[in-house]
Amino acid sequence: MNVSPSVAAAFALVIQFVVGAILFIVIAAIAAGLHLVVVWGSTNNAFPPLVGWGMQALEFLVWSADVVCFALFVVSEVWRFCRALWEARKG
Repeated sequence: MNVSPSVAAAFALVIQFVVGAILFIVIAAIAAGLHLVVVWGSTNNAFPPLVGWGMQALEFLVWSADVVCFALFVVSEVWRFCRALWEARKG
């Protein structure tokens, strides 16, 4: 069966987005879990305030890295998809 390059590129883009979204959800769940630990530790005085601030900073770093990496991933995949379509159009 012969599939056109544009259909193959679109299918690859969808697969890449699904994998990227799953990874985004996994990292977001880790950051949410860290947030719950920070809230629990702060309300129960389980650790000193400096440790709580450090964990909040780590939580912010994880959230930020997750969003930035996902945005860069989306941009690069869309760029690659557009380039594949352009190459298929040129022949």
